[in-house]
Amino acid sequence: MQPIFVGGYLKCGTSVLASMLCSGNDVNPMIGEVVHLNGIVTNYRVGLELFDLHSRDYFDDRAQLKEFCAAETVRFLEMTHARYGNPKFLVLKYPQMTRLFPFLHQLLPEAKFVISLRDPRDGVASAVVSQRKGAPEFANASAGQIAESLTEAYMRCLLCPETSFCEKTIYSKYECLVDDPAAAIKKLERFTGIDFTGVDPHDAPAQAGWAPDMEIQRQQPTFNELHGQAISSDRVGRYAETLNADEIAEVEQIGGYLLDIYRHEHKIFRVDTHVVEAESARYNIVMTEVDE
Repeated sequence: MQPIFVGGYLKCGTSVLASMLCSGNDVNPMIGEVVHLNGIVTNYRVGLELFDLHSRDYFDDRAQLKEFCAAETVRFLEMTHARYGNPKFLVLKYPQMTRLFPFLHQLLPEAKFVISLRDPRDGVASAVVSQRKGAPEFANASAGQIAESLTEAYMRCLLCPETSFCEKTIYSKYECLVDDPAAAIKKLERFTGIDFTGVDPHDAPAQAGWAPDMEIQRQQPTFNELHGQAISSDRVGRYAETLNADEIAEVEQIGGYLLDIYRHEHKIFRVDTHVVEAESARYNIVMTEVDE
């Protein structure tokens, strides 16, 4: 079993990316968010941060804490793997878990991570639309506050200097995925190892009907009416329809680093991150396109 985790930020293309990966051969169908695993990894992160204060009363050292949480992670994945017929690839997603990916990598070194990166202006605008529909994930947050949360989620991964994590992680631009799915699928195949023979990337994902009752999903404020349909670029660059000029300027300022990456020529890429100066939190990030 090869675990593959899809990440990104809410309303930034994680569903379309996961649907595409799940349309491959010998992959589980697209299923609900892997919320339970998020809890396991969160416990691991908190346990590490509070080890000297609390966790040491329960574990001999941090290595034992890691071993315990890793075993719990593997047990959960093995159960999920068997539940869906033991496919070669297990593709799971939960956008809120993205900021924890470096910790999940520690628990599951063989896992791969595919992160959907969208123009932060479009991402924030889509979140605001869901907010207006009552999405509790965004509560009463302003466009700027959503931009801060969005940026923080991605930077936790982009600024992780652990070489092994960088090697196991790629970033897929949402805009490039929907503009040219055929080219994207070749690069995703190269990195993940999933066989997409016989899959037409322009069709509606074959295994997109992940909800037992689709009407339940349609009632959710974050539901995208394009879910389960053929990939479309209709939502690209439409942020000005939702955000005013001041909000756009604020998002561009807060998400400036991500916007620079979005504007870069690379479409599906990996990064090599090196700490230049720890005290001033300066990093050097080198982007490399994934070969077809």
